[in-house]
This record gives sequence, structure tokens and C-alpha cells, in this order.
Amino acid sequence: MTASLRRAVLTMSLVAMCAGLAATGTVFAEDEPMRKVTKRVVPVYPEMARKLKLSGTVKLTAVVAGGGQVTSIEVIGGHPVLIVAAQDAAKQFVFQAASAESREILTFVFGSQ
Repeated sequence: MTASLRRAVLTMSLVAMCAGLAATGTVFAEDEPMRKVTKRVVPVYPEMARKLKLSGTVKLTAVVAGGGQVTSIEVIGGHPVLIVAAQDAAKQFVFQAASAESREILTFVFGSQ
């Protein structure tokens, strides 16, 4: 990916994240997905995180079957209070069908509400 394309993608992602944070407090962003998401689920902002005014990013790897269903989730990083909400949402994602299993990086950005 060229540097100018990376900058454009980053800029668009930041704008989308800011707009989403203002609207819902939780944003989903993808790190150059190999497959298109056909069903996206926004995670529920945990009540404990709301009380603690927590914000942060959770990064996951989703193993996606050829049919597009998420078969497993691996945590790359994030605040423990936010991880479960991100995992619950990611398990419900559906991706475009492909000929083989793939691993997709998913990033969820939580803002305090």
C-alpha cells in the first residue's frame, strides 16, 4: 500500500471514528480487511466502563470460515473491561464468502459516554 493511500485511509478512519464516537460512544474500525464485512455489530458499551468513564481500543483477530462466519476470536490487546463487549460483537460479524478460511484484524474504539 502506498504512503499516500495509507494516509487517506487513516484520515477517513479517523473521521469515521470521531463521527461514531459522537453518535454512539463506540466505533468499529478495520485494519485493511481482506474480506468485506456484510454484517457488522456495534458492541454494547459496558455499564462498568460507563461508570468508570473508561475509553480505549480493543484489537482482535477473528478467524473467519470460508462461508463468512466468525469461528473464533483471539485478543490482541485492550482494556479487560472492554474486551468482552468487543468479543461479543465480533462473534456476530459476517464476512463475504471466500474459498478459504482467513484471519481478519478487528479494532473497536470505545469512548466514554
